[in-house]
Amino acid sequence: MNYLRYFLVSSTIWLFCLAPTWAETRFEIKGDTLVFNTEISTEDDCINYDDADKLRDFLSLQKNIKRIQLTSGGGFAGAAYKMLRVVEDYNLDTIASGECLSACVIIFLAGKNRTLELGSRLGFHGSYWAADSLKKYYNEQKKEYGWADEMAFSGWVYSESRRDVARTLKYLASKNVTLDFIIKALSLDPDQYWYPNRKELIAAKFITS
Repeated sequence: MNYLRYFLVSSTIWLFCLAPTWAETRFEIKGDTLVFNTEISTEDDCINYDDADKLRDFLSLQKNIKRIQLTSGGGFAGAAYKMLRVVEDYNLDTIASGECLSACVIIFLAGKNRTLELGSRLGFHGSYWAADSLKKYYNEQKKEYGWADEMAFSGWVYSESRRDVARTLKYLASKNVTLDFIIKALSLDPDQYWYPNRKELIAAKFITS
């Protein structure tokens, strides 16, 4: 498993029979809208890979869903990319409600029509890989990859980071987001959050309303 795919460049499902309790709190149906809110989950407040799998399963059963409403502080970027493909497959509109930060904005951008509710905001920050996660991944994977030492591993991390940035740039460009907006989003430090205002988001073609 590639932990690097989890991190961010930087705004689920209620299955009434088989889903675990935490999933039921994350997902709610309101008419033709599927509400995805990781902030009310008591056990896991991050976007994760289970969410992507459950989203596809849920939409295959609920044919009337036309949009997904997103509220999340972020999570694994790899999971967000899986979820965006589902959103695109089902041609859903997206709505950001409250705060949609970090990996959440990846999913939001997949919407056919993208709405930022009044008083809500989208947040961006630079990508990072936590030190403890780096160490764990190195120890678990060094034999498989043949890394002789930490220096060899650091070279691999650098290459993976470049590929991750390229993936994000390609995705944003495919959605016709303006170049100056992309550059600013990808230039942020990990602890530096940017909350562009509505005027900036419309000008950058990040939101449609």
